[in-house]
Amino acid sequence: MTLNYNVSDGTGSGLKSFTPMMDGSTTLSDGTGLASGQTINLLTQMLLGTHTFSVHAVDNVNNAGTNSVRFSIIVTADSIKADVTQFVAAGKITVDAGKSLLGILNAAAAARAAGDCTTATKLYQAFITQVTSLSGKKIDPTAAQIMIADAQYLIAHCP
Repeated sequence: MTLNYNVSDGTGSGLKSFTPMMDGSTTLSDGTGLASGQTINLLTQMLLGTHTFSVHAVDNVNNAGTNSVRFSIIVTADSIKADVTQFVAAGKITVDAGKSLLGILNAAAAARAAGDCTTATKLYQAFITQVTSLSGKKIDPTAAQIMIADAQYLIAHCP
C-alpha cells in the first residue's frame, strides 16, 4: 500500500501543522514514517485486522480537523500462497523453494473452496506444524510467525 494524501487549508489562513497517524501512532511498529508517498508492505509491516489511518491538521488560526480512513487486512486462500512465494523470493524460506508448503496450501484451498472446513483445518494445521518445525532453520522466524497467523486466520474464518 502506498500512502497518498494532501493537506491543505484551501483559501484559509494557511496550514500550521499536520500529523499523519496509523492506529494512533505517528510511525509503524518498525519505525517507518507515514509521509505521503510512503510504501507500506502489508504482509510484513502491519498485523491482520482493522486499522485506521488519519491525518490531523491545524491551520494558522488554530482551527483543527482530522480525516480518517479505516481498512482491514485479511487473509485469503490465495494470499497465504502469495506469502510463501514472496518469502521464497526474499530468501526467507529456503526449503525446496516453498513447494512442500505450497502443496499443503493448494490442498487446503481446494477443501476450503468446496466448503470442507474440517479438511481445510487439518491441512492448515499441518502447514502450521511444518512451518513451526522449520522456523529458525529453513524459514525466517518472523516469516514463520506471519504465515502461522495467516493460517490461523483462515482456520477461524472458514466459510
